[in-house]
Amino acid sequence: TGTGTGFRCSSCSCSCSCSCSCYSTSTSTSTSTSTSGRTRGIPSGLACCGVSPCRTCRTRGQVSDTASPDAAVTLVAAADILAGASVGSADIAAVMALLPHRFPMLLVDRVEDIVLGRSARGIKAVSINEPFFAGHFPGRPIMPGVLIIEALAQTAGVLALKTLGEAGKGKLVYFMAIDGAKFRIPVEPGCLLDLKVEFSQNRGRISKFNGRAEINGKLAAECSFTAMIADPPAAG
Repeated sequence: TGTGTGFRCSSCSCSCSCSCSCYSTSTSTSTSTSTSGRTRGIPSGLACCGVSPCRTCRTRGQVSDTASPDAAVTLVAAADILAGASVGSADIAAVMALLPHRFPMLLVDRVEDIVLGRSARGIKAVSINEPFFAGHFPGRPIMPGVLIIEALAQTAGVLALKTLGEAGKGKLVYFMAIDGAKFRIPVEPGCLLDLKVEFSQNRGRISKFNGRAEINGKLAAECSFTAMIADPPAAG
């Protein structure tokens, strides 16, 4: 397999900027030639599986009927992603349906402004009743920075699983890496934490995000992180 960026669509000859990795040879393929003269075998009649087709292919409806089995999103979800479809919000019931986290580790109360494949905004009402305040710190309660990052990651998990649609049901989102974490102001009881996340890279099962936690528009924490979407471990 290889990415399609820079190759021409076999059906409309447009300059295709597809970013999916489903270019592969099959029993029925057409040949696409790049400006450098290289060729790739691609599914007949389409430059890619539809996960991230170029604007011209999408407009003309040239989306494959059978996506690559490695494609991480359904074709319907892919079309929504590319249109920047807003799917509104996810209340606490919807969040709990998507994430396995429960008290005391469920750290997002609601997710709003969900735009598939792009961004979302989580909300966390920080209460004095949070169990971590008992020890962090007695007499000076401050939300641990690692839990702020966890709240950002949970917001990203909702975004990622919403983006996947049916393909995301029953999946878990695992942390793989955290980069550039910075903490600006303390998060204290009574704060309403704004958790803003956006995809910086969306490549199937592994995605990268940028996250910002804000209080009344002021930056409290920020980081970039990588997550993997996978099946839960087998029981027993």
